[in-house]
Amino acid sequence: MRYGLIGYGSMGSAVTLALLGDGSLREQDIVVYNRTPARLEGLKRDHPGVAIASSPAEAARKADAVFVCVHSHSVPEVVDEIREALTANTHLLVLNGGVRIDDLARYHDGPISKVIPSITLATGRGIILMTHGAAVPVERARSLEALFSRSSRVMVVPEEQLEAATDLTSCGPGLLAEMMAEFARTGARAGGLEFREAMDMVAETMLGTALMLAGGTTPSELKCRVATRGGITEQGIAVLENELPPTFERMFEATRRKRETVRASLDSEPGRGR
Repeated sequence: MRYGLIGYGSMGSAVTLALLGDGSLREQDIVVYNRTPARLEGLKRDHPGVAIASSPAEAARKADAVFVCVHSHSVPEVVDEIREALTANTHLLVLNGGVRIDDLARYHDGPISKVIPSITLATGRGIILMTHGAAVPVERARSLEALFSRSSRVMVVPEEQLEAATDLTSCGPGLLAEMMAEFARTGARAGGLEFREAMDMVAETMLGTALMLAGGTTPSELKCRVATRGGITEQGIAVLENELPPTFERMFEATRRKRETVRASLDSEPGRGR
């Protein structure tokens, strides 16, 4: 099976290099198009067997499944451009949670899946979210899930749960990085530390904490093991328990409103669909 990739930005490149790096795909199994050809120089140098397409339609025409790795506002334009190159069996794979499968079905009658990777794919850890349209055969869905299972943990979720799940996974590294950086900045100011030194402390502690949680320790168990009754950690946790819930509620509300704005702009575009 041959895969086309349209868009070689942070997510498109992460997917391509992960699938090549873990041996899930051979170089000859991939054809890539990017609007800026210069961005593909490193890929051509390190993986000379990967085919480079001159247009999105060429990448789609030469593939059995096509990853569309562009921003939400560009997805309809790209899918409209390639739809004449898609066959009824071409599996359309959109790496963006902002466009609904029903909207994509206006352009393509065949199988459609949404694949939401995380930039942590490069580390061999993290979650890849998937949701499959009604036209995706079960065996095709399982094959796609197996393709990514070597490099990350695959979770299949209903489309109505995809937005919140995307915030927790694909958006998560950026959100967590901001929280970790502010934790380090505040700690550095409080203790007279250099920011880089504080950031190293936070990153290593976060990594160890994540491994404990991934290993089965619950958040409550972890807090109890660290925070003694009436102790210093307990005081810090009390502040977070009071302040974090409304902060996260505002964050999720902000991402929800942004998605609604994106969808409204897509729905208002003239000439959409067939």
